[in-house]
Amino acid sequence: VHARAQRYQVALEVMPASFHRPVSRAWMEGANLTSLAQASDGLVVLPYFQDPQEVEADLRWAAALAPGCSITSGISACVPSAVSEQNLVAQALAARSAGSVALYYYNYGLLNRRRLDWVGCANREILAAG
Repeated sequence: VHARAQRYQVALEVMPASFHRPVSRAWMEGANLTSLAQASDGLVVLPYFQDPQEVEADLRWAAALAPGCSITSGISACVPSAVSEQNLVAQALAARSAGSVALYYYNYGLLNRRRLDWVGCANREILAAG
């Protein structure tokens, strides 16, 4: 699949775990991060934790198993992962600090106006941090 994507100049990112947290448990879904990193252009890690330190630790662990691989974060702006605007901002900044090259917000299309404002604030903070 990766070779075919490259032929069409399309990047292939792989999500190593959908259900197990932290990503160190991806093997429970049959995923090997090192192998997936070698067979793709990047990994999409889902650190769905309230604690920004856990978000950062999960992403750093994935990066250690997949050195040189592009890591994208998918964080949840929903309950129970994000409990406040400040909490979501801290999670986004933790993902950036861990070296994430991009950030997705899980269920973005289902967020209410207040949570969309939290996402906007998190994005502004990331941009302000440079």
